[in-house]
Amino acid sequence: MRHLLTIAIIFIGLFATGQGIINMPDNNGVPTRFVTCSGSFNDDGQNGDYGNNINGYAVFCPGIQTDRMQLNFIQMIIQTGDVLTIYDGDSTAAPQLGTFTNTTTAPGMFQASAGNPTGCLTVTFTSNGSGTGAGWRAGISCFDPCQAISTTILTTPAPDADGIVRICQGDTVNFDGSATFSVDGTGATYEWDLGNGGGLNAGAMQSETYTTSGIYLIDFVVTDATGCSDRESRDVVVHVSTDPDFTGTAAVDNTICYGESTDINGNVTPIEFAITPSPPITGRTFLPDDNGTTSYQTCVSVDLFPPGATMTNASDLIDIFLNMEHSYLGDLDISVTAPNGATVSLHTYGSGGGGTFLGVPIDIDTDLNPGTGFDYVFTESATQTWAQAQAGVTTLPAGDYLPVDPYSTFVGTPLNGQWCINITDNLSSDNGYIFYWGT
Repeated sequence: MRHLLTIAIIFIGLFATGQGIINMPDNNGVPTRFVTCSGSFNDDGQNGDYGNNINGYAVFCPGIQTDRMQLNFIQMIIQTGDVLTIYDGDSTAAPQLGTFTNTTTAPGMFQASAGNPTGCLTVTFTSNGSGTGAGWRAGISCFDPCQAISTTILTTPAPDADGIVRICQGDTVNFDGSATFSVDGTGATYEWDLGNGGGLNAGAMQSETYTTSGIYLIDFVVTDATGCSDRESRDVVVHVSTDPDFTGTAAVDNTICYGESTDINGNVTPIEFAITPSPPITGRTFLPDDNGTTSYQTCVSVDLFPPGATMTNASDLIDIFLNMEHSYLGDLDISVTAPNGATVSLHTYGSGGGGTFLGVPIDIDTDLNPGTGFDYVFTESATQTWAQAQAGVTTLPAGDYLPVDPYSTFVGTPLNGQWCINITDNLSSDNGYIFYWGT
């Protein structure tokens, strides 16, 4: 059975980064979202003072919905007229946790409150044109306010050794779920998504008859009285058989008399069922000016495949595509990382490109509005990389291009897990947008 991996992601001012240093973006008050639970959050000055006339807006959110953000400010030196504000939510409409100006005292820890439904923290910073300071250093972390919930599931029929329940059309699967709680399970609810499009079914025990061929992904969700749920994202996979093709099955003798016998030669061809998972969809990503100090990594958690499914051949990955614009191809490193950590480079800084445009950018550093993206497809059936194709052109045309590294690098990686795109802008001028990407 062949499974085609499809991940489509569209970003809305969204960066997800697993580690490293995040500098306050000077984004003219347009929010940049960071999904991370580690690293350091600093002012824009890097090893020096922050700049004059900064208008920064950063939103920090945890990768798990019920987690909560923490920012621990261990240094803060801000001059009069320059203002840093922290909000208990994912926008400046949330309650303020603190406002700081004309200070040399680090305020310490801030965390998203229990009443904050997003679990996020927002930080804004504005500086005037007269005098700067050393800025701030803050550690980024998350905490889990929930108790541990561990689920157990029994099915009839039982799963095979690979964890998949295999049945014929019209068969019934019985599901029996239970949970243990590290604190208290009083008032907990038990719900099932049986993969049939019917939504959630309440109750620890469920039965479902599957009449149509396919792959059914089953979720068992246990939620305690405080609203916290178990963290298993895919609990049971059910494969329902297709109808085999018996074409060619025939008796050796077409005509026989009463009492005679003949042999029947059976011929059966199994019918393969392939699933192309529906892609998750989000918004667009701003790629600000930088000088190589920060690598932005945006990830999606994939759980669409049977447990343990892996990429077995480079041809399993048809292509990786980007729709983007940028005013300087020579700025960029772009790569994609698989769940097992294997990384394929799409374009490397230093390989060429110079001032070649991607798409139709607005080539004014102070204008942060998006330009027009072109579709760039990275496939091993192409003949040239970006660096090879850019010679003699001012704008790299939309179309098919070779990745720098072969897709065989991904062979062996689990299909489920975190798939990430990594982007480093290595020079201090020029910016751009990724409007969507996927594989």
